[in-house]
Amino acid sequence: MGLKKEGFVPVPGAKFKARKLGEHTILPNGQILTLENPMLYDKSNIEKYSVLF
Repeated sequence: MGLKKEGFVPVPGAKFKARKLGEHTILPNGQILTLENPMLYDKSNIEKYSVLF
């Protein structure tokens, strides 16, 4: 990935722009949340969302 070449340091709290996807922040656990409205699954809604895929 070209981020490191450009001086980007991938640490929690770091922000970066991803072209058409907009600006993102690395979360404290190291993840990058890229969905505007993430679908969170648990046993109360898994059946509802499983039909989408």
